[in-house]
Formats: sequence, structure tokens, C-alpha cells
Amino acid sequence: MASVMGHSYAEKLISRAQRLVTFFRASHQPLAFLKKLANSMGIKRMLITSNKTRFTSVHASIESVVRLQSALQEVVRQRADLLSPLVKGIIEDDMFFVRLKQICKLLEPFSLVIAAVQAARTTLADVMRYWLFLAKQVTGSSSDGLPPDFKAHCFMAYNLRHEEIVNPLCKLALFLHPLYRDAVSVRKENWKEV
Repeated sequence: MASVMGHSYAEKLISRAQRLVTFFRASHQPLAFLKKLANSMGIKRMLITSNKTRFTSVHASIESVVRLQSALQEVVRQRADLLSPLVKGIIEDDMFFVRLKQICKLLEPFSLVIAAVQAARTTLADVMRYWLFLAKQVTGSSSDGLPPDFKAHCFMAYNLRHEEIVNPLCKLALFLHPLYRDAVSVRKENWKEV
């Protein structure tokens, strides 16, 4: 869902998160101190870099920043001298973490669906089922605090893909698949459409 991340609101947040990851991954002393603090807090997984062409890696990267929030803030408290002013400013901005958590929560179902659809044994019926799961997650997600224009952008991006995916062939595949047949209502209207 690169189109979701293409909105300026998400782009800025993700860019700031990637600056943090890049700084710590490229700086030996700050990274060692962060690892030490994270271990003492019981956090085992460290910062994850992302690859712009892999959506799931972007989600994993921002999720790692959210997971390490308390350790990152502790680095600022104990050893701010190890950090650049830009990185220190990002970590001290509490709204950055609040917004990043919101984006992370919004992107999680997309990441789950993409990983599932890329599996070797995924059928067209599975794709349709995962798309329906995503629709339920997107419409039912709590997006409180997100800017209205960003929410509208996300729904528009989803709706554009919806037209491509929900077509008669996908519906037929879902309808005929033995594992999903019982889940599809067998009303007269469905028979006509199939």
C-alpha cells in the first residue's frame, strides 16, 4: 500500500523513524548503549532497517521504533551527548511516538495481508478472503487522532484497489473453494452474480 504511505503525513513520520534507525545503525556507541538499555528493559529485538520496495519491511521498521520508545527516551536522559540534535529532537517529541503508533496500528493489517498473499500456496480464493479481512480491519479500525485528510486518503487508496480485486472471477473462486463455500451465503442473488 505504497499509496497510503505516499501521503505527506505518513511520509514525514516514516522518514523521521527511518532517520532514527539509520543514525543508530550507523553509530557504534549510541547503538551499543541502546542495546544495553533495551536488554535491561527486557526488550530483545532491536531496530530494523527498511527497504522502500518492501512494504512489510517499512511496517517492521516503524514497529521496531515504537517497541524501543522507552529505551530510546532513556538514551536521551542518560547519554544525550551521543546523539545528534536532530535525533535527540525526534526522540524528545512525544507526539512523534503517538502518531507513529497510530500509523503502525493502521498499517498492521495491510502488512499481515501482504505477507499472507505472498505465500507459495495462496489461491485466488485466499486473496479474496484476505481482501475481505482487510476491508473489515480498515472500516473497523480506530483511527482517532489521525488527520481527516489522511484518513480520507487511506480509504481512497483502499477503494481504488477494491475495484481491481473484487471482480466476478474472484467472487467465483471464493464461492467454489471447498474451505470457504460454507462462509459464502447461498442466496439467490449470489447464484445470479456467480
